[in-house]
Amino acid sequence: MTRLRIFNLIKREINRIINTITSSNNYLQNFNYALSFKSGDWFVSERIIEIAYVHHHIDPYGKNKRLLEFGCARSDLALQIASLGYEVIGIDLREYPFIHPNFKFFKKNILDYEDEKFFDYITAISTLEHIGLSYYDNIEDETYLSKITTKLYRLLKPNGKLIATVPFGQEYKNNFYRSFTYEDILSLFNNTPLKIIDEHFYSRQSFKFWKPCSLEEAKIISNSSKDSGPVGVNCIGCFVWEKIR
Repeated sequence: MTRLRIFNLIKREINRIINTITSSNNYLQNFNYALSFKSGDWFVSERIIEIAYVHHHIDPYGKNKRLLEFGCARSDLALQIASLGYEVIGIDLREYPFIHPNFKFFKKNILDYEDEKFFDYITAISTLEHIGLSYYDNIEDETYLSKITTKLYRLLKPNGKLIATVPFGQEYKNNFYRSFTYEDILSLFNNTPLKIIDEHFYSRQSFKFWKPCSLEEAKIISNSSKDSGPVGVNCIGCFVWEKIR
């Protein structure tokens, strides 16, 4: 083998490695992961709790089961669950560039989505807090959230479960997100036969460390943009509703 050929092989391999690294970086930039590095320091968002919470409350064997991920952009949760054998539908107003044999994506308003079959599970991970506040959908309407939650209820099978996580604590709202109070949570599905069967609360310290907290502790935590730092919020509520027959 000549030196020129060896040189060309080495050059090709280096280019392959560079392309792989570049592709990986582009891939990672599409998702909101728990760990973020900003201004020379690490921060840990609520995503570290949320994804684990979903997996804890779904069947790990997804064959013959359907799951809808409402608000799937910037998340790889749909791909994770599709890899467990679920038939997964993702809906978002933004693009979702990734594919999986068990996953179908619809770029549309969920109010315009129709399906002849119902879902065993619906997930809304850090999604409900953005609805009706104009940032994503240019709709600023206090009643819009109620329309969305009614739609989610109708898409569930009897005994199906809706898993949602939201910023939780003191009342707060801007044009991007809201922080829910417990009264807000109870009112989300009060006109439907959905029953809360699980609720957990988690708080963050020093923008890095998450721990479980009580409802009373969670109620007084601020999730304002001023208090939450550069990434995520300081307290979240995690909930599972079941559709009663």
